[in-house]
Amino acid sequence: MEFRTQVKLGKSEFLLSHQHKVLLMGSCFAQEVGQRLQNDKFNCLLNPFGILYNPASICKSLERIVAGTLFTENDLQKQGEMFFSWMHHSDFSATTEKETLQLMNTSLQEANAMLHELDVLVLTFGTNRCYKWKESGEIVGNCHKVPESQFEVVDLSINEMEGMLTETLGKLWEINPKLQVIFTISPIRYAKYGFHGSQLSKASLLLLCHEVANVSSGRAQYFPAYEIMMDELRDYRFYATDMVHPSSLAVDYIYERFGEWCFGEDTIRLMQQYRPIHRALQHRPKNDKGEEYAAFLRQTLGKIEKLKKEYPFLPLEKEIEICNIRLSR
Repeated sequence: MEFRTQVKLGKSEFLLSHQHKVLLMGSCFAQEVGQRLQNDKFNCLLNPFGILYNPASICKSLERIVAGTLFTENDLQKQGEMFFSWMHHSDFSATTEKETLQLMNTSLQEANAMLHELDVLVLTFGTNRCYKWKESGEIVGNCHKVPESQFEVVDLSINEMEGMLTETLGKLWEINPKLQVIFTISPIRYAKYGFHGSQLSKASLLLLCHEVANVSSGRAQYFPAYEIMMDELRDYRFYATDMVHPSSLAVDYIYERFGEWCFGEDTIRLMQQYRPIHRALQHRPKNDKGEEYAAFLRQTLGKIEKLKKEYPFLPLEKEIEICNIRLSR
């Protein structure tokens, strides 16, 4: 007997490998999945503007990456002792203009330099609700604890979002026609909207992804992370303590299903060989200067060198350096 329904995935039209360059943008769920990809040694850049939730802010950030226009003092605001930008998450805030701009522009330049060689863009939308700063009318990516009275709350329509996303992807495909796009909807529920409001928001995003993918000539696909959470993991044991965010176990499971969908056999085999190395380097015994740990490090180093020989494109210099530093102590 089956006691749950499972989302049927099939196989992605585009299989992701370790030789591809990947950019992930969007909600904190994109950050979680991106970190797991990085841990599995994929070549990923995560949220160069920080975590963003609504399609308007994500599209605006992508267009800034395409343009490559650096941020200046005119782009900054100040709240308390911190400088910030309406386009960025608070991770890019600092106590001086110079430091703030350096954080923003270093990340922007890295994303811009990657754009022409980018293979996969993963966009995770969280909500269609956005905040307009009343002073300028611009949609902000983050409110930075500025009083709510300074913003107008707006729910973007499907037509508005479709127009923005279509235009932005058109610019990306113009400079990089081979770029593959994967849409996902964050499974995080917005309890502050009320659960009916949260469902309406998610429904509009689902329709957005469906409509844009349908006219993308096979260059955009949808991965059902939201549906997997709602249907396969519909139990509060798969939620964090706030009962809104997916637990780490739930994200692990969704990431596993993502791999089933878009990893080929060679990619999975490489991951299976690398994961024990990653776990080994996370391990630090109480006595890290003894011969037993040194032997463990030499064994790990041998595995790294063997893997490097089999996959010359895999950047393992950091792992080799860690082993050598620990062996020299």
